[in-house]
Amino acid sequence: MRLWGDAMWAIIHRDAILFVSYRTQIVSQFLGPLFSVAVFYYISRLLTAKTFHSPGGYFGFVIIGLAIVQILTIAIGRSMLNRQISSPLRTAPQSYAPGTG
Repeated sequence: MRLWGDAMWAIIHRDAILFVSYRTQIVSQFLGPLFSVAVFYYISRLLTAKTFHSPGGYFGFVIIGLAIVQILTIAIGRSMLNRQISSPLRTAPQSYAPGTG
């Protein structure tokens, strides 16, 4: 059990060092969604539609849509990563042919 815990801690430590090594990643990870929300907030104030009875109705619709897109992006990314891990030969470059190098 100790070996498993040490391995888990080493992976977390490695990922944290990698995350911090990209200087703008920390800032952009938090400012990107805030920027999107701000843009759609002001767009919702500009739009008038009969399907949404108030500008807040459109803004709520957009926020839910952004959340669903983020969830799907994470799910698809994990699915692709799991597929690459489980079958590395399928994701190998196709241009390499032994003996042609």
